[in-house]
Amino acid sequence: MRRFLGALCSSVAGILTFVFLSIPFVSLNAENATLQEATSYTGWEILQSDLLANMDGYNLVKIFIIVSIVIACLLIIMAVLSLLKETNIIKTSANFNFYAFLLLILLTVSAVVLIIGVSNLGSYEILGETIKPCKAKVGAILNIVFAGICTVLAIFSTSSSGSKKKRKRK
Repeated sequence: MRRFLGALCSSVAGILTFVFLSIPFVSLNAENATLQEATSYTGWEILQSDLLANMDGYNLVKIFIIVSIVIACLLIIMAVLSLLKETNIIKTSANFNFYAFLLLILLTVSAVVLIIGVSNLGSYEILGETIKPCKAKVGAILNIVFAGICTVLAIFSTSSSGSKKKRKRK
């Protein structure tokens, strides 16, 4: 089971990244004297939104959403390659679990930057007080939580567990 843990973590993190981009990712609060209204956007809507495009920090958020999508695709590819290697369908000396672990670290860093970028999206200062109209929603929070969990679990699959041989004592 331990030898398949890297592929499992990679595939779960890659697939869940797409799922979390499809649920509410950021909330925009529009306040006026009589009404407070919150609008939620998914990660996919952030890439296409005209309203958010004028805000400070929008390009950072957009770039790291695209980076997360690319890393998620690479993680799914690494999971497939790792499964093929562990079931001896392909024979190679490459350690796909290690490459997937590095990609999981990059996905976690990307998720952290996304949370920071979303929380600073469109912030402005009035009379010495910083106003932040955007808040991270459940998609952004779950993205960072599951990327971190999968990264921690993947640590156990990076060691070469099956290739350790006991030394004979003379």
